[in-house]
Amino acid sequence: MKFRGAVENAAVPDVLSDADVGLIPFRVTPVTNCVSPIKLYEYLAAGKPVVSTPMDEARAIPGVWTAETPAEWSRALAEALAASKDETFRAKIRGFARENDWSERARRALALLVY
Repeated sequence: MKFRGAVENAAVPDVLSDADVGLIPFRVTPVTNCVSPIKLYEYLAAGKPVVSTPMDEARAIPGVWTAETPAEWSRALAEALAASKDETFRAKIRGFARENDWSERARRALALLVY
């Protein structure tokens, strides 16, 4: 693993192509349980399984493992790494990300407002 520091937006796809698993190691607080981390959807759109601290948003999404203790992180990382090699799994999580991109979410919200 290599720490890259800040990455320009245009370089994110190249950086993600080098990764096997996306990590979201947030400290769980009342605030983090109210956020939707954008990087989670970026990882899924890139076909990367995700290991996250147990935030509410992460628990509800397919392709995301949650972990709190070091032993749980170890197990989750091993499972996510194995899943990263399964093209069917990767296609499924990319599809989930497509169904939840901003244009799709806006379309669903507008449909609710019209009716």
